[in-house]
This record gives sequence, structure tokens and C-alpha cells, in this order.
Amino acid sequence: MNEPSRQSPLSGLLRTLLALVVLLAFLGAVGYTFWPQLLPIYLGLVGKTQSIGAETIESKYFEVRNNSRASQPQLKMAIRTLEADYEAIVQFTGQRPENPITVLFTDGEGMAFAEGDQLTVYYNNGIIELGSAPFFLVFLTSGRLFLTEGNLFLYAGYAIYVTEEVGRAEEFIRQSSDNWVTLFRQKDALLPLTEAVQTVEPTDEDTAYDFIRAILEWASFLRWVAQTYDADALIELLDGQSIENVTGFSLDEAQSAWLEALTAQNIQPKPCRMVASYASLIGLICEKLDEAGK
Repeated sequence: MNEPSRQSPLSGLLRTLLALVVLLAFLGAVGYTFWPQLLPIYLGLVGKTQSIGAETIESKYFEVRNNSRASQPQLKMAIRTLEADYEAIVQFTGQRPENPITVLFTDGEGMAFAEGDQLTVYYNNGIIELGSAPFFLVFLTSGRLFLTEGNLFLYAGYAIYVTEEVGRAEEFIRQSSDNWVTLFRQKDALLPLTEAVQTVEPTDEDTAYDFIRAILEWASFLRWVAQTYDADALIELLDGQSIENVTGFSLDEAQSAWLEALTAQNIQPKPCRMVASYASLIGLICEKLDEAGK
């Protein structure tokens, strides 16, 4: 299989902005000097403008608005897919929103992402992009919309874990978080948990690289916690309990036990060139691994 072609500097910048929008659309506030293009999104102006004059489509769980050029059969199929995602997620988490979630279908290029309490889905060149939608539905079904008072790292990792457990993560992260952690270990690129839990919201490609690695590692770690303890232990971690209180282990001890469990599984991760487009979210990880010669 041929290695994906590298992007131009401009394409690389756009790719980075897109990846960060997917991760940061629910933050509510971003440095204006670094991302002036994104300010309208965080102020809620883009989605509101796009919703004006949109047709309404019936759905069991969503208030669907459409102003895209997608055909009715495409829209119906996409809505059925989102409804199935919704059902799988709420059955797994036990968290169901009181009101329908607003979903906007609109023309444009990019991955689905959450703007406040709205999921925006793009239609482009005959394709409705839904790969990231389950990730954001974890947020939208739980009521954790803007994590300005919480820890984005904790809940983003949890959202990946949930999408994996309900079988909806393949298109978004390309292979399991356990596989990614194993690959990071093979490439000597694993972030120790002591560093991962201190990861802050991205401000550039380097911090985005750290953040994406950290939340993939956290998703894998949460799976170990759930398998070793129970689902209540996950909620305790999300609610701010320390790893020591939840597991009885220090952070270093918990990391050793988690990685030992992964080693025992004899996981064979796929290399980057087989799973990632370099113009994608996961592609940022692969590009950084390449730059480091790993």
C-alpha cells in the first residue's frame, strides 16, 4: 500500500484547524489571536445563520434541519444512522437528554462537530460526513456541552472509549485506542499518565499532537478501569476523583498494571500508513511520528 501523499503548507494549516475544531468546538472560548477564523463558531453565529430557512425533517430523537443539497434518500439514511448511534450510546451510558438534540445538515467541507447543543453535519461532493458524529453525541446525550468548568481531557477520552465500546469509532480513530497505545509504545512515543492527565487544550500542532495522544491513551486506560473495576469507577474519575482513590493504586502503579494488561493481549497494531490519511485527525499523529523518525 502506497504511503499517502504529503499536503501543501496551506492544506496542512487547514487540516490542523479542522482537527482542532473537532476537538475544541465544545470549549466555548478560544484565543482570538490564534484562531480568528473560528470565533464565529464559538459565538454560535455560524450554526444559527445556517439554520435560517432550513427545512425541518422528522426524527425520533433529533430536531433535524436541512439546508444542504443532499437528496432526501441520503438524508433519511444519515438520520437513521444517527438515530442508531444515539440508541447505542444512551443504552451504554444510561444518559438520555431531556429534549431532542438539534442536528443541522448543511453544505460544506469538514467533519461533523458540536456547536453548543447542536450537531452540525456537512454534505460535500455527494457525501454526508458522519464519522465524528458518535464522538460528539456522547457529549450531547450527556449534557456535557461546554467543558469550561471541567476537564476536556477526561471527557474527550471517555467519549472515545464509549464510541469504541458501541462499535462507532472505526471511521473516526481508524483503529482501537488499545492499538494506538501499543503503537505509541513501539515507537517510544507513549505519554506517561502523569503527563497525559496534565494535558491542556491545544493551541498549535505540537500541543494538538500531545492532546490527541493523551485522549487515546485515556480511552484505553478507561477500558482497563472498567474491566478491572466497574462502570461506576469511570464515573468517579469523570467526576474528579483521583486515580488513587478509585483504583487504590498510585498513578505510576495504575499505569504499570494497565500496560501490563495490554502486553498480555499481544496486540498487533496497524502502522500509520495503513490506517490514516495525512489530511485527517489521526494523520496529525502519524505526521508527528514521521517527523520524529519514529
